Amino acid sequence: MPSLLVGQVFAISRKRAAVCCPLFLLLLPLVGLAQSSDFRYDVPLQRAHEALLQLRLDEACRQLAGLRAQQPSNGMVLWLENYADVAVLLTREEHHEYERRKPHEAARLKALAQLDARSPYYLFTQAEVKLQWAIVHYRFGENWAAARGIWQAWQWLKENDRKFPDFALHQKSLGVLHVLLGSIPEKYDWMMALLGLRGDVQEGMARLVRAAETTGPTQTEAAFLRALLQHYVLRQDQAALQALDSLRQRHPDNELIDFFYLNSLLKSSQNEKALALYRPERFDSTYLPLPFYPYLRGEMLLYRGDYDAAATQLAQFVGSYTGHNHLKDGYYKLFLAYWLSHQETAAQAALAHIKNMGTTLTDADRYALRFAEDQPLPHRALLRARLFSDGGYYEEAQATLRTKRADDFKNLRDQTEFYYRQGRIYQLQGKSAEALQLYAQTIRTGGEHPWYYAPNAALQSGYLLLARGELEGAQQSFRQALSFPDHPYKDSIDNKARAALQQLRHR
Repeated sequence: MPSLLVGQVFAISRKRAAVCCPLFLLLLPLVGLAQSSDFRYDVPLQRAHEALLQLRLDEACRQLAGLRAQQPSNGMVLWLENYADVAVLLTREEHHEYERRKPHEAARLKALAQLDARSPYYLFTQAEVKLQWAIVHYRFGENWAAARGIWQAWQWLKENDRKFPDFALHQKSLGVLHVLLGSIPEKYDWMMALLGLRGDVQEGMARLVRAAETTGPTQTEAAFLRALLQHYVLRQDQAALQALDSLRQRHPDNELIDFFYLNSLLKSSQNEKALALYRPERFDSTYLPLPFYPYLRGEMLLYRGDYDAAATQLAQFVGSYTGHNHLKDGYYKLFLAYWLSHQETAAQAALAHIKNMGTTLTDADRYALRFAEDQPLPHRALLRARLFSDGGYYEEAQATLRTKRADDFKNLRDQTEFYYRQGRIYQLQGKSAEALQLYAQTIRTGGEHPWYYAPNAALQSGYLLLARGELEGAQQSFRQALSFPDHPYKDSIDNKARAALQQLRHR
């Protein structure tokens, strides 16, 4: 049960977004003006908080150490110290650091529990510590601890919301949890009801809208969280990109916003724009190093067809990354770069590493392992078309497949992907009628097999029909997407379909 719960709660993105997505949950706690003497938020603490949000952790921790010496019982200092711990653990994913810092959770909760219980920050700060550590426990494979943390954080936040309904921070935190919990597929409803964890996507987004429209220190972070959920869960890509672009321009020194904006451009098939804006050197040694930049650039170059350069970046990532997630996916993408540049020996070596390195906590890593174990080597024309279309190079993608017919492909999997890939290209070009026809053919051809083409064809058909105002057809397509029993991206596709169905119920 715990693995199902935490897997569904945190499977909110497809493979590219999963690289760094749990980091955005650290932005859940956003400070208003603490009133109790036990929860003081003064100018020096605000500076430390701003440094944390920018990922300038050394500077933030230096400031917090001084404040801790001056204000040993200030709950806001404890809360921000927890933020710093979790940021390090989620970016580096080093087991020895996890074991070293893990006792900090209980110590901080004990200290916070001794403070002023009349303050709206009393339960709030404890809930945030629990929620942040739930994310960390999940990333390190401790599902029981993660499940307990989610449950306890939800209970504390709900209780505090009843006591202090106008407390702005709850709009943010509960909003995010409502969206995540409300996106869990219906087959887990019994478990959510049993645990008292019923979320609602519409309510969650409404809370975030209210928070984002409230002038004050919480406004920027609320807008950021709202944009990320729009993009990674609700697939409202254009609105999300506009919001992230605006935030990036207003906060050019925020590394986290910059990274997610680039990643969102990539996910939205705007690869050339992402490449033009890719300048991680802007963030010097005073910032927490994000180890995913070579991975991100490698993927960008892969989409553009610069396979040798992509291999260089991806090899740098897998060779230097000290974490355990995303390694299988990194080696999978390295395999693609070698395979498409006809470096057969290097490609086979990367393929072997997929089986031996990293974990399978993320959809992308699970897909990479299944690919390495089960799939024959990919058809190069289909692979090039997929990468070109994912990057926004639609003419190149179409040119790759223009002379092909389904009969040219020798196995059913390739024939299914041929229909699916053409459908994706048409969809990304805004040609919905052609895309829907090819998605239907995809489902007819490969719907009985454990490949992701048919499930995603159903999901994308739902989005297309929704955009055309065909609500009944959209609902049928989203339910069809949920019906496929076993495929590598079941968690993320099911979550997106469930979120879309929840939105439809409110229309």
